[in-house]
Amino acid sequence: MVKKVLPLLVIAFLLIPLYGAADADPRVDLVYQSQIEPGKQIIIEVKLKNTTSEMLWDLAGVIESNNIPPEIRDYIKIVDGEEKFVEDNDHSINVQDEASIKLSIEVDKNAEAGTYTIPLKIKGEIGNCRQGCKPYLLMKDITFKVIKEYPSL
Repeated sequence: MVKKVLPLLVIAFLLIPLYGAADADPRVDLVYQSQIEPGKQIIIEVKLKNTTSEMLWDLAGVIESNNIPPEIRDYIKIVDGEEKFVEDNDHSINVQDEASIKLSIEVDKNAEAGTYTIPLKIKGEIGNCRQGCKPYLLMKDITFKVIKEYPSL
């Protein structure tokens, strides 16, 4: 009896780490300058890896001006605020596939020094078949410091 149960236990212990290994959301890394001077542009690279157990469809990264906090809205100009992750025929990102996009904003030359946070939406659909997809939305923050150099007296 022990000889029959032992191999099953070994197999079970090997498979347990794989159970539930998929994440609820894809892994998203944002790469950009964390400090900037007024009048300069920030390029935000959005790197995505589909770590979910389902396919992602029509996924895009979006910075919307109406989502920028009102106290900093006048200091931020959206240069390239929307980009699709995949432009091929079926617009899908398979499980474990990677994709990246670049977005850009410009900080006004009259911007006040301080820490700025701008929301980034990653939106599209999720599901293993095109007809059974559900809407998908993931929010990330783009946080950077505006540094002003004041003339010495």
